[in-house]
This record gives sequence, C-alpha cells and structure tokens, in this order.
Amino acid sequence: MAVTLAIAGTLPATPAYTAASAMVLAAVGMGVYAPSLTVLSLTHSPPGRQGHASSAMQTGAAFGLLLAPCALAVPLAARTAPR
Repeated sequence: MAVTLAIAGTLPATPAYTAASAMVLAAVGMGVYAPSLTVLSLTHSPPGRQGHASSAMQTGAAFGLLLAPCALAVPLAARTAPR
C-alpha cells in the first residue's frame, strides 16, 4: 500500500502530501516488521548458527540500502531527462 501511494505521489496531478503520507506509512511498517523478523529468524536458528542468521540479516539489509537508490535512480533519471 505504501509503495502504491509513493508511486501515485510522483504523478504530476497528485498532491505532495500523498507521497509524504506514503513515507510515514512505510516507516511505521518497517518499524513493526524488522524487529519481528529478527526475533523470528533467531528463534528458528539452531543455537550454534544464530550468528550466521544475524549476519545474513545484516547483509541483506545492507544490500537493500545499496540497491534501493540504484533502482530509484533509473526512473528518476528518465523522468528528469531533457526532452
């Protein structure tokens, strides 16, 4: 839902507060989702492998932080390119 609002916020006829509300909704969702996923992952890991599970989650988060701006740069560049 937040992604849909964020995409709708990029349309010229949509008010800017639509994108702002999507950011708030996404932030709240991530705040609820991330700790639950961490607890679930560490609970289901064998006692000797909890470090591996924790590092895999950290690596996944780091890749997400790296790839998200790259994925957003392409449509932004296409939209702002001179015509």
